[in-house]
Amino acid sequence: MAVRELRLSADLSSVREARRWGRDTALNRGAVELEAGVVELLISEVVSNAVTHASAGAGAVVVLRVIDEPCGLRVEVDDGGGGEPRRVFRPIGEGGLGLRLVADLASGWGVRRWHGGKTVWFRVDLGAQ
Repeated sequence: MAVRELRLSADLSSVREARRWGRDTALNRGAVELEAGVVELLISEVVSNAVTHASAGAGAVVVLRVIDEPCGLRVEVDDGGGGEPRRVFRPIGEGGLGLRLVADLASGWGVRRWHGGKTVWFRVDLGAQ
């Protein structure tokens, strides 16, 4: 099982790098354009959330991991912040539809808390493997 990891500074300028890296990683794993686009979109959402909740201060980092699984890819994003991602979705116009997208487009997702932060993960199934 291959694991690829990218460490990002905890600022919004890192989201673009995360999207590009995630898309390239998915394509290199054999994803078709549509699947790579889904991975790219969902990475954008969870990395944006992680940057928002990451521990403040110089040197704060967000860690993005892509893990090969038999049926696709598992993406994990670690932050050092204490914020909890919302599992209750607010009406349109009240902001934050990112996790709604993750819930709707990923084949699974969840949150794992650890001392000092959390990991938000999602899984994207890839076509016939």
